[in-house]
Amino acid sequence: MIRSVIRRLVLGVALGTSVVTGVVVPASAAARYFSDVEARLDGVRCVLDDQEVVCIVGGATPVVPGPRPTCPTDYGPYPILRLGNSGPAEASYTCRIIIAFGEPLPFHKIISTDAITCSGLPTEPGIQCVNSEHGFTVSRTEYTLR
Repeated sequence: MIRSVIRRLVLGVALGTSVVTGVVVPASAAARYFSDVEARLDGVRCVLDDQEVVCIVGGATPVVPGPRPTCPTDYGPYPILRLGNSGPAEASYTCRIIIAFGEPLPFHKIISTDAITCSGLPTEPGIQCVNSEHGFTVSRTEYTLR
């Protein structure tokens, strides 16, 4: 399972105050990072391991259900979508972000494990992921749970 472990990363110093954000860190060494077709901070960035896939949308954000957390920095909250090897996908918010862009995943390119398959969207930058019964589609502006 991908553990939401916060590692502090100092992004810069402004007016004597460090700007810090969290990172989603995989529990598995076999985790693979990927993003939508363009490596942009406001894009969709994902990490897939042998238990689940997690995607976070930075910048331009779709609205997901549930309360928006108050983040301790100027970053976030960001929409986060999770899909395990089985069961339905979930959408919520997080104050953490995936910093690594990973490989771009255009339409028709596939990244997968034994249980989860992800690919790029056919008509816009974004990601779609499925397990045997459920899945999600996420772009920079909207998402769908299936």
